[in-house]
Amino acid sequence: MPALRFVAVIVACVFVAAPHAQESLADAARRKSFDQILDLYVRNGDVYYRALKSDRGKLDGFVNLIATASVDKRPPDEQVAFWLNAYNALVLRTVVDHYPIAGHAADYPQKCVTRAQCVQLDRDSGKMTVSSIFSWHEKEFADTYGDKAPASVSNRSPIERAAVAFVFPKLLSAERDMVEKNTFQVAYKPFDWTLNDLTGRGGR
Repeated sequence: MPALRFVAVIVACVFVAAPHAQESLADAARRKSFDQILDLYVRNGDVYYRALKSDRGKLDGFVNLIATASVDKRPPDEQVAFWLNAYNALVLRTVVDHYPIAGHAADYPQKCVTRAQCVQLDRDSGKMTVSSIFSWHEKEFADTYGDKAPASVSNRSPIERAAVAFVFPKLLSAERDMVEKNTFQVAYKPFDWTLNDLTGRGGR
């Protein structure tokens, strides 16, 4: 199912809730609603699906709210943040609609929502390991993040610059130094299609 695969890909980057200085009351309500869902049911990229299913009112309400939103006139970064949130919410609701899901299911892939899941840096080996989601949708990531990378990696390919730009703000000082030396190698890691279910692991 390509649509769900793309959802997993772009959502995988991060759960985003980008505030805006002049956001409307409706926008603020939407953002607060989704923030509450994430605070209650998401831990380090894993989800308490059973608990979310039993208390799905906020999630269904958020999905209904985003259906009425207009984002065409917003700046590009805010549009990206909005659609990431929308995709995240729809993926969560799709899983909840079919939960419990046994075993591996390609229709419901794990959302790479933390920096460690998306990009890993190993200073000892000089390697940057990147989630394969970047290579699957190279154009989307390159168009969104490619021009935001540090000048020190300007000779890298568009997708490598995009991966660096995506993760750079969250890096530690030593990791930034490694990136800016521009001697690292890039490798893509296999995608984990296992459902990221915390049920039974976190006391719920």
